[in-house]
Amino acid sequence: MSPTAEPAQRTLSARGFRGFVPFRALPGSNVPTGHGIYVVIRTDTSPPSFLPTSPAGHLKDRDPSVTADKLGDAWVDGATVVYIGKAAGQNGLNQRLADYRRHGTGLMAGHWGGRYIWQLADSDTLLVAWLPCEIIAERLDSIAT
Repeated sequence: MSPTAEPAQRTLSARGFRGFVPFRALPGSNVPTGHGIYVVIRTDTSPPSFLPTSPAGHLKDRDPSVTADKLGDAWVDGATVVYIGKAAGQNGLNQRLADYRRHGTGLMAGHWGGRYIWQLADSDTLLVAWLPCEIIAERLDSIAT
């Protein structure tokens, strides 16, 4: 039996993160509309299997697929948090996560960052959590520019 992401979930929850739902459950999850940050958690810490091609949507004629070697090089052994994102634009957390989910289903959506997660063979088990926070989102935005 491999370790789980439970310690990360407890820590994030204690820090105010909410949700912890699979992408498919996002539409009914009352994701806030304001700014904030979000994380994607893989609950199984065993080494992942990668799909040969990504099911994610192409954006501006770019294929989101990368080689298994590239995915393996990017992987951090034992990782539970596999992506951290921000929603600091005019649309907020709800729209940003909706775009991310749609991208993973093969639809074209404006969420190119974090595309590697869709090549995980167990991407359907990934959990999403969010933390509404205007100040953090603004600070992250200023750091990124």
